[in-house]
Amino acid sequence: MAISIYLSSKVGIVTKDSENTKHILKLINYGGLSSMVMLVYVVVLAPIAEEYIFRYLMIPINGSRISKYVSAAISALLFCFAHIGTDLTIANVINYGIISIFLTGNYLIFKDIRQNMLNHVGWNLVVMIITLI
Repeated sequence: MAISIYLSSKVGIVTKDSENTKHILKLINYGGLSSMVMLVYVVVLAPIAEEYIFRYLMIPINGSRISKYVSAAISALLFCFAHIGTDLTIANVINYGIISIFLTGNYLIFKDIRQNMLNHVGWNLVVMIITLI
């Protein structure tokens, strides 16, 4: 994601917080216990659920090569556009597309949903730290 933001800026594409990130920050900045619950949800629970749905359930690891790669492409697109929502900008497509391709490719190569879950948790943690600083 950092690389995609850097490359986007070099070609004149301005990156900003996506609508997805803005909604999350609004809920986290609400204050009190709800902020902590939302932070745990965003950093831990949502990535685990998303990996289970978008990778584990949607991509048949033991299927034929065609079904595996078609499912992976559909999964990556759905994941990307689920995070972009209505905020369809080139920067968002590039940024969410890169993380989507990385997570999907990682799952296809290593066939370990737990590793993907940890990668996704780590990714969301880094994004939250950078965003909240």
